[in-house]
Amino acid sequence: MTTSCSTRASPARTVQGRVAEQDEEIGRRIEAALRAQHLPVEWNGSSQQRISVGPLTWQRRLPA
Repeated sequence: MTTSCSTRASPARTVQGRVAEQDEEIGRRIEAALRAQHLPVEWNGSSQQRISVGPLTWQRRLPA
């Protein structure tokens, strides 16, 4: 009796990997857009972590 071991990823794992890559690309775009507005951003680049924005100092505009 012989057993074979496949090194190919299962279809579900491959799809999850692609989704994670797409999520991370979207995260990089969001991070870049926030930084372009000079907002403080913390994110490790993982699709498993939320993007943190802040701390922010709210400044209400004076009436014109």
